[in-house]
Amino acid sequence: MSPMTTNAGADRAPRVVVVVEDDTDLRELYAACLEGNGWSVARAANGLDALVQIKRVRPASVVLDLLMPRLGGLEALKRIKAFDPAIRVVVVTGAEDLALTRQALALGARTVLKKPVDPETLLSALTEASPSAAPDSDSPRTVPTGPPAAHAGRVLVVDDEAEVCALLQDFLVTKGYRVRSAADGAAALREVIEEAPDLVLLDVDMPRLGGVEALTAIRAIARQVRVIMISGKASLDARTRIVLGILEHASRAALWLEALETKSSWILISKLIAAIRRYGKPQAVRTDNEPIFVSRTFRFALLVLGIRHQRTDPGCPWQNGRVERFFGTLKARLDRLAVDSFETLNGALAEFRFFYNHVRPHQNLAGLTPAEAWAGEAGFAQPPRHEYWFEAWDGLLSGYYLRR
Repeated sequence: MSPMTTNAGADRAPRVVVVVEDDTDLRELYAACLEGNGWSVARAANGLDALVQIKRVRPASVVLDLLMPRLGGLEALKRIKAFDPAIRVVVVTGAEDLALTRQALALGARTVLKKPVDPETLLSALTEASPSAAPDSDSPRTVPTGPPAAHAGRVLVVDDEAEVCALLQDFLVTKGYRVRSAADGAAALREVIEEAPDLVLLDVDMPRLGGVEALTAIRAIARQVRVIMISGKASLDARTRIVLGILEHASRAALWLEALETKSSWILISKLIAAIRRYGKPQAVRTDNEPIFVSRTFRFALLVLGIRHQRTDPGCPWQNGRVERFFGTLKARLDRLAVDSFETLNGALAEFRFFYNHVRPHQNLAGLTPAEAWAGEAGFAQPPRHEYWFEAWDGLLSGYYLRR
């Protein structure tokens, strides 16, 4: 037994709550609601951060998302209850899977609330004297749990996005599968050689060894393994789409976000000129070393436009880290969205661009949105004139749009 378990609840603070949510907007929304009603709030962006905060502040309650990167909600719930069984855990999730709800209740959650959650419901769940019923009246309060059956299917999840891996792992574990993960094609091959799985969920677009190349190698190593290719860059017609993004360095504002039918130097130059006409000419443009960016046509066009061309060093994507993080944020959500046509994809990208620029506050901009930083606004110096609730992508994008 852990030495901390025996006295974990001895100095528990009755009006302290840890809010665990990987979506910054929702985390801050819950925190503001609770702080406005007299609670002291500690914040955590994933399950591992939550465990640290719980041991630090000794809360009486935890508001817990289920689908998170690094350490998922179900595993975090197990560890929270092992640390202090008396902590009241309220699960808030956008997942519609009844099995996840049952599993969370069986592991000790007080109740499971469906997103979006209004403040009164959240406060009631944290303060009610007795356990509330499960969200679905036909679902039992508890279900027996135990280790997976010996014949449980073995699944290998291969994706370079930690959030996507965590989401798939949490879901598959609740279905009784034995799940391993790998961050790229090379790591996937090592896993297959060590123990061939029954099924591989394989991302198409990854660093080092891509999905298509990994598929060929997996077929050569273990032909009996079934492989399902997954990608957030493809529509339901199975065609890979090219997405162009142009970001302003200082404010991180997304000036351009568009899916392209084809990629050529002249198309990129035309989009850059369109952005310049709308927002003004930059002093420099920074790109990676894709052949299209080092082509004579592209470099000559920048010379004529009077724009310096900065390129990252080969193998050093972090030198263009703001663009990399932007596309990481986009891909993590796009992987969970069904897109059935090229036009639908561009419509979805327009919604994401608005969400990213105007709704989602950026931690590296002191809580401002990129649009506020671009406009040079003072942020919280004055209250907003209008507040609008924004929601798109079936709830994957949500938050308050504040007009100041």
